[in-house]
Amino acid sequence: MTVEIFHKNLGDEKLRNIEEVTNDTLKRCCRFFDVQIDDDANFRIFMLENRDQLTEVLKKVHDFDPPRTWTGLTVNNNHPQYKELSEFSASDVFFFLNENNWWLLEKPFSDNYIKYHISHEFTHCIQFLKFYQPVIEGLSPKLQLPVFEGSADFIACEKTYDGLEKNSICESRFKQGIDKVKSENLSLYTIYYGYHDQTSDNPYKTGVVVSKFLNDQHPKMIVKQFHCTGQGDYKCHHDLQSKIWEISSGKEFANWVDKQYHSTDSMIL
Repeated sequence: MTVEIFHKNLGDEKLRNIEEVTNDTLKRCCRFFDVQIDDDANFRIFMLENRDQLTEVLKKVHDFDPPRTWTGLTVNNNHPQYKELSEFSASDVFFFLNENNWWLLEKPFSDNYIKYHISHEFTHCIQFLKFYQPVIEGLSPKLQLPVFEGSADFIACEKTYDGLEKNSICESRFKQGIDKVKSENLSLYTIYYGYHDQTSDNPYKTGVVVSKFLNDQHPKMIVKQFHCTGQGDYKCHHDLQSKIWEISSGKEFANWVDKQYHSTDSMIL
C-alpha cells in the first residue's frame, strides 16, 4: 500500500508528521475494524493552500462544490462516477491548510488540527477499501452517517480522549455529542440508524459517542457492523439491528451517557 502526498513546500518535518499519522491511523484501523491491510492499493492526499483552492479543485475534477463548513473530504474512486480515477488511486483525500478569518487573512491550522483531519479522512480511505464495494454494487446497505463518521472520528481521536488540552477538537466534539444525546434523550437505536437531525455536524458529534460506547461496552459489534457491510450480508445486518434494538431498549446506554456527562462536565471551559 502506498500513500502519495501532493503539496506545495510543506517541508520535511511536516511530511514526516503526515507519514507518522497515516501509519498510526492504519494500525488503529486494523485493530478497530479487525482487518489486515495487505491490498496493493494506492491513496493520494492533496494538501491544498486554502478553501478557495479546495473548491476550485473539486469543481474541476469532481464537478462538486463543497459546503463552506468543510475542511476536507475523501473521494472513493471506485465509485462508478469516478471510475476513471481508480487507476491512479483507490481514494483521494483533499484538505486545505490555511483558514480565512473575517479579515480575509490566511492563518495556518494548528498541527494537531491537521493531524486530526488527516487521520479522520485516511480512516475513510480504509473504510472504502475494505467494506464499501458491496455498497457500490447495490449488494449491501450503506452505513448511516453517525456510524461512518463517528467511527472515523473515534479512530482519529482514540489516543486523545484523556488528558486533552481544553477546547481541542476531539474533546469538544465528544462533549457536544454527550450534551446533545442527554439533552434530547436520544437512544442508541435512534442515533445508530440516523433517526434524528442529520444536519450540520450532528452525525459526527452523536456518532463518536456511539462509537466510544460500543468500543467500551460491546467491542465485537464494532467489527460486526463493518463486516456486515463488507460481506453484503443482509442477515448479518438484520441480526445487528436486532441487537442494537435490544441494547437500546434497556438502560445501559443511558447510564453510560450519564456517567460520561458527569465526568466530562468540567473538561471544556
